[in-house]
Amino acid sequence: MTLASAVDFSQVFAGKGMAIAATGMIIVFVALLLITMFISALPHLLEMISRILPEVADHHAPKDASRSLLPDEAILAAIGFVLHTEMQREVGTEETA
Repeated sequence: MTLASAVDFSQVFAGKGMAIAATGMIIVFVALLLITMFISALPHLLEMISRILPEVADHHAPKDASRSLLPDEAILAAIGFVLHTEMQREVGTEETA
């Protein structure tokens, strides 16, 4: 198969391939144009919607600082000390073996 037989546009022109290609390009162009117009109009649409449906105030109660889920610093220090001593004990037993 040579390059001349592989690139033969006579079949494209005979089968109305150019019209199909032009129609496809027009459809893609119109779709991209509509997407662009929607994105550019989106801030204005959201502003109009916010007038109709205003933002709702926060329904959550304020968090009580005394009921935090994090443990206090003394507990964290104790956990860290235990982990450190256990790791040192494991390292010490491996070195002596």
